[in-house]
This record gives sequence, C-alpha cells and structure tokens, in this order.
Amino acid sequence: LCDKYHSGRNLRNKGFFLPTSANMIAIEKAFDQVASRIPVSQTFELDGIMSEVECRAKLEEHRPDFIDPKNKLLFRFWVNFLFRRVSVFDQNEDFNYNEEQDSLGSSLMEVMLSESRQMLRREQNCSWNSSNHTQLIYDFSQQDSPQFRLICTSPDNLDGQQRKNLQQLKLPGFTIPTTAELRKRHTLDRYLSQALCIPLNEGQDGRESLQCIDDNKFVLTLDFTLKLLNIHERVSCGVPCLMEGETGVSKTALTKMYSILVNSQQNSVASASTMATLKSIVHELTERFSAVVLDEDSICGTTGQIRKFLESSQAHSVEEASQVIRGLINEACSNRNAMFASMPPSLIDNVDEDSVSEL
Repeated sequence: LCDKYHSGRNLRNKGFFLPTSANMIAIEKAFDQVASRIPVSQTFELDGIMSEVECRAKLEEHRPDFIDPKNKLLFRFWVNFLFRRVSVFDQNEDFNYNEEQDSLGSSLMEVMLSESRQMLRREQNCSWNSSNHTQLIYDFSQQDSPQFRLICTSPDNLDGQQRKNLQQLKLPGFTIPTTAELRKRHTLDRYLSQALCIPLNEGQDGRESLQCIDDNKFVLTLDFTLKLLNIHERVSCGVPCLMEGETGVSKTALTKMYSILVNSQQNSVASASTMATLKSIVHELTERFSAVVLDEDSICGTTGQIRKFLESSQAHSVEEASQVIRGLINEACSNRNAMFASMPPSLIDNVDEDSVSEL
C-alpha cells in the first residue's frame, strides 16, 4: 500500500512516519489511513494482473447455467454485458470510496447478473406490470463519474428482501420509483435522458422533458421506455437485437424513435463542442486583433458582420485576417458540416453561400 502511494523515495523509508513509542493501535490507524485513500476498484491491482489463462479460467468458473459451454457466442455476449457494468464500478466514486455500506457492491452486482440473464434470453416479450422487473440504468452523462440509477416496472410486487437491500443503498438519485411516478411522462423521460445522456429541455410549465419526443409526436409508455432501454443496452454492449412482431405493433416506430434519440444525443455533444470551439476561436481572434470585441454571432453571422470584423481588425490585410479565421476553424473543427448542423436554426438561416465560402 505504501509503495503504491510512493510514501517514501528513500529505500529505508517503508511507510508513514510513526513515533518509536507507537503501539499497535497507532499502526492500525496509519494502515487504515493509507487504505482509505485507495479506490476500491484499484485494490484489485494489488493482487497482480491476471494472465489470459487465469482470466479465462475465472470466467469459465462463474459461467451461468443458462449458457451452454459450447455456445461461445452467447458466452461472449455475457462477458460484454459484465464488462460494461464493471466499467461503471471502476469509475463510480460512491462505490470506490464507500466506507459505510457493507453490501453496496454485492447488491448492485446481484441486479447486474439478474438483468444480464434477462437480456440474453431469446424471448423478451413480457408484461412489465404483472411481475416486477428490476433494472439498473447506467448514467454516463458525466463520463469521468458515471452513476447508477434504478427502474422497477412494478414496485408494488417487489420482493421484500430485495426492496430492503435496494433501500439501503445510499446513492445519489438512486430511488425505488412508485407506481404513480411510472405513469408520469417526466419519469420516463428522465430514464431515457440518463441512459442515453440526452439533456432535458424545460417547458413553459417548468417541467423538463425530451424535446425530440414531442417534436416527433411520439407517445411514450412504460412498455416502450423499457424496450428502448433494452435496445440501447444491447447496442452499447455489441449484442445483436432482432425485433419480430405482427404488422402495426410499432416495430418501425420503436426503431425510428431510438435513432432519433441517439441522433439527439450526438447533436447535443456536437453542439456543446461547437460552442466551446467558437468561444476558443473568439478568444484567439480577440487576442490577435484587439480592435474588435467578438461574440459567437459575429463568427456565425452574415457576410456583412464577418467583413466588418475583417476590415476593422489590425491585420495587415483582409486576406491575412481571412487566413487566420480559416486556419482556426480548420484546426478546431475538422468537420465543418457537423459544426453548422449543430447550430441553432436562427444562426443557420443567416449563413449564406458567400459567408460560408469566406469562412
């Protein structure tokens, strides 16, 4: 533990300083102090890295009964599901620095193994209300610190012991939903927002919702929400997903809505990246040509606005300023089409052919 934290570069120093009169209690406190600084997921490194043979043997030892030893493809899908879930454990701060909840990891892993079994079944058609289905949502909206969320399709039918275990987990935003909450559109929107990392939009009534669902007049139900979440889990884990059903049961609508949600997520990422890029360009131009104070609209506006900046800059010529703008945009935005696609419509309408060619 001390070597891991480089507590002493001197070879004679093997740990934290303890006075000569220290007793065993002081030594235990010093050890606890060091151990508490190590994230739980990193403590496994202290056991050494497993070889490929050892890793395969360990996986085979814990292979679930529903996977035939000869079915290597299904076994690989199961590993993919576990890998995605373990990656959340690796980065989740509440798990890594947990000092109060003894069963935090085991309770979450129990749900993970259960949902992996459920999602690898060939037949997924079921009634979410007749019996409870417990599933975790993996919220990657903060890439450096993903969070666990919980959805229970029929909380009234939740097993007593499982309810007790889940209620003991003190995690931010981790609560057992009520039946009334599952009937609300806001609850379903929040689940999809967390799972697909799509920001919610605040409406005139102050309620937050997914704008892309309203724009496409899609009716969101608990059944469709669960199907969208399960499709997303399979896509994220690289597991094939085949949908079958009679005509008119919304197979196409479900697929279309998922693609819209994914595109909305990508647009949100592109929009945030674009605005950050524009701000850096504005800062760079303001530093180089201090005669003009710029904002994002000046960069994305009409030809007249751009020419006004070029003419009022302290550059030796308009051509030089043009080259500076072109170089900055090419450097920061390798894909110009993505940049304009992520702009607000009001800005896109003001950009004509001449201003685009000049940029």
